Amino acid sequence: MSEDLSSKLLGPIKLHLRVTWNSQDSEIKEYIEEGVAYIDGICGESDYSVSGLPRILLKAYCRRAWSGNTSMFEEDYRRHLLRLQHENGVRRLRRNGNE
Repeated sequence: MSEDLSSKLLGPIKLHLRVTWNSQDSEIKEYIEEGVAYIDGICGESDYSVSGLPRILLKAYCRRAWSGNTSMFEEDYRRHLLRLQHENGVRRLRRNGNE
């Protein structure tokens, strides 16, 4: 994950977590990077730069990480993860079909 994307997502994630101070920015960036790796590992490469399901899932992951409990994330968000996995698969098929 690029530092630019992590920095771009920091504001919306902090807003979602209701964090107004900057002293824990590096910790939150780690949660963002972990979340992106985790979600992409299950669903394939996703676009977090725009509003949509990938960003919704990332916010949920970061909220869980912030509270110290990501252990049930996959089970609790299974339907959303499967939907994103399907959307990403269809997008890849369409892209590969046009090449």
